[in-house]
Amino acid sequence: MAPEHRVLAELVGMEPADIEAELEQVRAEKARLEMQEQLLAQALRMLQFAEVGPPAAREGGTQLAASAHRNSVNRISRPTS
Repeated sequence: MAPEHRVLAELVGMEPADIEAELEQVRAEKARLEMQEQLLAQALRMLQFAEVGPPAAREGGTQLAASAHRNSVNRISRPTS
């Protein structure tokens, strides 16, 4: 039996509410991955432009990276309530 058929057979054996919950989780993960893909592509384009573009492009990328680092440090060090 092909892997797809095994997975389908397993899913058909689940309760509909469980399938719906699993489907919602998969959709949320897909949306997260699509957003991550877009951000990675944008970051790559920014880095490539910084290499060939004007000096201000490089400075903007450096400032953005520094800002992101500060934000992540602040989130880690700030207690959540």
